[in-house]
Amino acid sequence: MMERWSKHLRCIYLSIQQSWQTHPQLQFWLHVAGMGIVTLLAHFWRLDALNEFVFDEAYYPKFALDYLQGNPLFDAHPPLGKYIIALGIQLFGYNPFGYRFFNAIAGSLIPVITCALAYQLSTKGLHPRDSSPTTW
Repeated sequence: MMERWSKHLRCIYLSIQQSWQTHPQLQFWLHVAGMGIVTLLAHFWRLDALNEFVFDEAYYPKFALDYLQGNPLFDAHPPLGKYIIALGIQLFGYNPFGYRFFNAIAGSLIPVITCALAYQLSTKGLHPRDSSPTTW
């Protein structure tokens, strides 16, 4: 019985090894996925450990809370960032984790999106018809 499982697992291992060697795109995307997981862990590790405001957190969570409560306010900047922070506050409450959650998600996705963009740009070739942003 054990010998049969051993042969089965060896067959699976050889199949994965063969597809790993013959599909470089699989290697690339698995590395990108691994990098995405590492960046998520790095951004969310002790996200709410610092219980005081840092840099612009003195302003934007307050503005986001005002948007949630319907209080009129004057702000010279577009509201999209504050809406995103407000969504985190709505989901997790007005605490450091709540107003830092979606910022951590965005920061974690930047390396993954950059790799995907670099991959797309590097696989398009140098033909003039492929150099237009509309063909990406």
